[in-house]
Amino acid sequence: MKIFIASDLHGEAWSHDYEVPEGMDFDVAVFAGDVHNAYRAVSWISNQRALWGKPILFVAGNHEYYGSVLEDAAAVMRDAARRTGITFLDADEVPIIHGVRFLGCTLWTDYRFDAESQAHGLHAGKWINDHKMIRTSGGAEFPAPFTPKEALKRHMAERRWLTDRLSEEHPGPSVVITHHAPHPGSLHERFADDEALNASFISDLSDIIDEHQPALWLHGHVHHSFDYEVGSGPTRVVGNPHGYAWEPNPGFIPDLVVEIPDWSPRPRFR
Repeated sequence: MKIFIASDLHGEAWSHDYEVPEGMDFDVAVFAGDVHNAYRAVSWISNQRALWGKPILFVAGNHEYYGSVLEDAAAVMRDAARRTGITFLDADEVPIIHGVRFLGCTLWTDYRFDAESQAHGLHAGKWINDHKMIRTSGGAEFPAPFTPKEALKRHMAERRWLTDRLSEEHPGPSVVITHHAPHPGSLHERFADDEALNASFISDLSDIIDEHQPALWLHGHVHHSFDYEVGSGPTRVVGNPHGYAWEPNPGFIPDLVVEIPDWSPRPRFR
């Protein structure tokens, strides 16, 4: 299977001229978050001529939720995706396409990675724009700030969901799509000394990767490109973010297509 992957186009922050290149040979298109704000992300994707007639999978990044109540924004994207034939993945649906199982969610971080303690990471997280720009209903009458502790709660729920779904028997390969990065291998060397701040961008899901060995894990968020293998599977981890206009990712590939081996059910003999 051939999968087109892109993320972090940041249409909410600047007017870019990127269009998905036509003429690519691919089976499924994946957008790993931060495409635009919640009200325009799906429409931008659905207007890409190069994708028409192909399955499209989309997970929200943190920026899709900026300026919104998180639950309301998710409902807007889910409804828009349903009307345009795009599959919005938010720790719920598990589409199977040509025998390949896809699982997706934002994967808010756990504020533990590379921090002296989780408490240290949670404290550093207070300075991240996510917790200034996003609000959450939280079951309350009025929206409340989306705090690092709320992000941690969502991380734990998403982590359990991924573990449960990957534990379910499936004869073919599995592909996981998240916005935030799932492994320390996605930390660029320029940020090696940022310690607690890195915990706002990356979680270490090595245990899940080692146990369940998905064929491929696609992510965004960190504005550097990555393509490496981890675990005994091994699992290939790929990120292809565009980046901001004022700080573009030089490694972004406009027409990146990654491939996993073809799969078909084994014949049964009596």
